[in-house]
Amino acid sequence: MATLGDSVEDRAGRFVILTAARRIEAVGAKWSEFDFANRVWNIPAERMKAKRPHAVPLTDAMLAALGTPGDGDAYVFPSSRTGDILGHKSLDKEWVPNGYTLHGFRSSFQTWAAEQDDGRAYPFEVREAALAHGKVNAVVEAYDRSKLFEARRKLMQSWSDFVTGTK
Repeated sequence: MATLGDSVEDRAGRFVILTAARRIEAVGAKWSEFDFANRVWNIPAERMKAKRPHAVPLTDAMLAALGTPGDGDAYVFPSSRTGDILGHKSLDKEWVPNGYTLHGFRSSFQTWAAEQDDGRAYPFEVREAALAHGKVNAVVEAYDRSKLFEARRKLMQSWSDFVTGTK
């Protein structure tokens, strides 16, 4: 990741990989969604696939990918051409020619996390919560309201360290 530049597309790509978010969620991010004091990105329900709000614990690498904070309703990753939302397909220019897709990193994230300490370090429920997937069935969804946030914070830090080569 150190070889990437600092263009909006490069920063958005890094942010997608580090957060394991869907790219449409990332490119639609506005500064008002970020709680820098608590290091959390709060994605509103209307921008989530499952139509439920989702909180992402932020690491230093994620914060660095954001760049300099802007005004509340401004996009974090604006189009350099229009200043409006960055087209999520524009990220393909940076990644697809290399044989990679940003969405594929979600799968890489899940697989990497499952292999840490033979799955004991980050159980399935924590990995699924990090990817904003629903619970395994409606009964579990109705009774288990945990977001496993602190466990996800540890997972996201480990993933950031792995991706950036920090540890």
